[in-house]
Amino acid sequence: MKLRHAFWIVGHGCFLSGAGLHAAEKSDDDQVIEQVEVQGLRASTMSVEVVEQQHFIEAGASTVVDMALLQDKSLNNQSAILETVPGVFSSPLSAGTEALISIRGSGVSQTANGRGIKTYQDGVLLNMAGGGSSPHDMDLQSLKMVEVFRGSQASVLAAGVSGGAVHYRTLTGADIQAPKIRIEVGSFESKRATVKTGQQWDNSDGFISLTHFETDGQREHEAFEQNQFSANWGWQMSDVIQNRVYLSYSDVDLKIAGGVRKAQWLEDPLAVDDLALRIDQRLKVENIRLSDKFDWFISDAASLELTTSITKTEASGFPAPPDGIIEDTLQGVMFSPKYSHQLDWGNSSHFLTASLGINRFDDDLKKWQASSDGQDKEYIAFDGNLKTNDWDWFLQDRWVLNEQWQITAGLQKNFFKRKFEDRIFDCTAPNGVCPPGPPPQPIAGDDSYAIDKSALNYQLGLSYFITQAQHLFTGFSTTSSFVSGRELNGMFGFTDPEAIDLQEAKTVELGYKFKTPRISGEVTAYYSQIEDAILEVKVPNVQRKRVVTNIGDTIHSGIELGVNAALIPQILQVSFIYNYMDFHFNDHALYGNNPLPRTPDHFGLLSFNWHITPTISMQPNIRYVAEQTSTYDLSGGDLYKIESYTLLNLRLAYQPVAQLSTFIDWRNLSDEVYIASGGAQETATSPDGTRVAPGIQRSIYAGFEWQF
Repeated sequence: MKLRHAFWIVGHGCFLSGAGLHAAEKSDDDQVIEQVEVQGLRASTMSVEVVEQQHFIEAGASTVVDMALLQDKSLNNQSAILETVPGVFSSPLSAGTEALISIRGSGVSQTANGRGIKTYQDGVLLNMAGGGSSPHDMDLQSLKMVEVFRGSQASVLAAGVSGGAVHYRTLTGADIQAPKIRIEVGSFESKRATVKTGQQWDNSDGFISLTHFETDGQREHEAFEQNQFSANWGWQMSDVIQNRVYLSYSDVDLKIAGGVRKAQWLEDPLAVDDLALRIDQRLKVENIRLSDKFDWFISDAASLELTTSITKTEASGFPAPPDGIIEDTLQGVMFSPKYSHQLDWGNSSHFLTASLGINRFDDDLKKWQASSDGQDKEYIAFDGNLKTNDWDWFLQDRWVLNEQWQITAGLQKNFFKRKFEDRIFDCTAPNGVCPPGPPPQPIAGDDSYAIDKSALNYQLGLSYFITQAQHLFTGFSTTSSFVSGRELNGMFGFTDPEAIDLQEAKTVELGYKFKTPRISGEVTAYYSQIEDAILEVKVPNVQRKRVVTNIGDTIHSGIELGVNAALIPQILQVSFIYNYMDFHFNDHALYGNNPLPRTPDHFGLLSFNWHITPTISMQPNIRYVAEQTSTYDLSGGDLYKIESYTLLNLRLAYQPVAQLSTFIDWRNLSDEVYIASGGAQETATSPDGTRVAPGIQRSIYAGFEWQF
């Protein structure tokens, strides 16, 4: 089969249904790009195999995670999925859904909520108000697959970020057509129950999932409880028009144990922040999102996709000492049209894409000075409204010259708009006196502002297919990013917002992909020069208060390796992931070429999957993470370092009958005492060391899934 003929199938495969895809037999081992036949409803999701083919033939670093291979694993947070992906450094920060996620060093000084990463679900951008995405919104039990795009490959989603993007694809009624119930129990009094079902009719299908999850957490004051609902309904209106509607809801109630100084952690690995206990640090979050995806197949060579989403999030509680008691309402709308067209020109083909992304959010936040026990509101200390308007247009041409060569060229214009209305100008304490922190302090004067920034970026890529089973690729791209409104003055910080510039990156990468019946994988080397890098700094004389700023230029370079091999086909498979990361300041006036904090030089994962019998399998793995620093100037000694650690894990699965599957998931078998994440600051400030989040101790989870 001609390579260029495959590009329309897989390059525009987001319009195809996993239920309607049938691959022809390969004529030989090199014939890895398969013909696709479409039957019945063309839904908004594809089969995992077709998505993997799409990723394989594109010129960039990317990975697909098949969620069916993780059904024998307890999925408390996104790290449980992304730890298996090259280029992604992740670690759970609690027994709940909080996790550290970083792609190629994104969010070096603030990795919570995936800062610096664009997150999508079924084509809908989940990042809120120009910032990261909430770890609580994702129903991991309803996922079919996860796509991870690293570096310039994130342009596939018009993401425009130097780190990368993550795209979660949900199950549909075409994937599950009988009720399933899943029950899990485990360490820290963890309990999870999920019920999901789907149905497919002649021209439509539907899916619904309900999940309840609760845990006491491994530390005191770390309890977490969550209820989730997700559903979608797809309708084939005609031979050329289809539509799918998505609805999701989540409510979370959690206690926050807080980070502790390293000296305190050395004495007690399960220590809790004293202030977090005293003020009952806590947060309650509700989120609802309604999305719609409309597809029109204009002709055999052209299609139009329209994606729309509206979301509302309400948060309340006492999330951190500098914030006090908060009430926060965030509402947003997203709209994205995308037009795709194939042009055949002689022996070559052009696959053209034009898209527009509009994301508007309105954030209404109030903060109150709290009583000493953190339970009662004393007086209002902050009242503001932030409007965020991020939008972009994107043009791309994937030019398949022949069976060996492909050129990719892209152009993207990014717009970042922030408008803040300060509704409280000075102290409103009853006695006219504003006591010092840690609760918030009103800022005298009107801190309203309006910011309007934009940047033009481009992408160039080249692929050479040695055979249809292996190819080389190289690329150069530029990207721009900006801080979220919450990180600007008036919401969380004191920095002049108009003094913050765009963070801009230039990235070059070189990679090799290969795929045979016995072994597949990829290796990518990249080098990013980041100008005006956005990192956190401490606000002088204000306890626990940090803001973002353009700290200077940095370099992010590294090597990503991922290999999967069938040592004994159908019996023993091995997977190996290795990452080398050299992230450092670039001739900084104060920090020279010091390494960036929170970035280990090496980390890797070695996994085995042994099918002992047709019904029993065992999956041991070992994960290593090298040492990390916590200060920009490398001061503070051992109390400002995060030591390397090695984790041993084991999963057992048993499927006695087709309808029943069971599993046991052991983690940290050697009970390694380690730090999951440390602080990131300019210099050592406390004799007790950096603030750390303790790693998860030895734990075990067990469960079963029954399909009726």
